[in-house]
Amino acid sequence: MAKKVYCCIKNAIENGKLREPFNLDDVRSICKNKFEESTYSTFLNKHKVGNKETTELFNKDEENKTYTLLKPFVYDCQ
Repeated sequence: MAKKVYCCIKNAIENGKLREPFNLDDVRSICKNKFEESTYSTFLNKHKVGNKETTELFNKDEENKTYTLLKPFVYDCQ
């Protein structure tokens, strides 16, 4: 599941449909109807830098509640 959500976000950025930094609503909009509603917020927070429980995929700006993808990219989404 993690790779599918990650690739939805990464591909949208690469295709110019999503700009960084992005927020939760941006991800919901770009990946609409692909995942359960609760997946979006859970996934972004679970995989932010500093969580240490799972693969770190995103930097989170706590003040603005926005995210950016960590580079180099973790998953190949070809």
